[in-house]
Amino acid sequence: MMRITALDRTLQFNLAAFHYIYRDKQVRGLIVDPVFSQLEQPVNIPKARINGFELEITARPTERLTVRNAVTYVGSKVLDFTGINNERVLADYAGSARTCC
Repeated sequence: MMRITALDRTLQFNLAAFHYIYRDKQVRGLIVDPVFSQLEQPVNIPKARINGFELEITARPTERLTVRNAVTYVGSKVLDFTGINNERVLADYAGSARTCC
């Protein structure tokens, strides 16, 4: 995390960045069941990655006014996983990504 204060403490920037590599992450997934068709159960994702950052800006132009703004980015990617999709078909999810702001 990095914090910068400027203009006699009337302007402040906070920046944080992160990078995670997950091994053997467990999430809810689908399995095929002969009786109930498909069931949700924890499944193992061998490898996944998450990158992101947060930027927060605080401005205090006067003693009685504080303005804050923040931006967040999160991007995730499954690096290795084969599982069952909603159509009950085996699918390779390696390389699938999600992005959120």
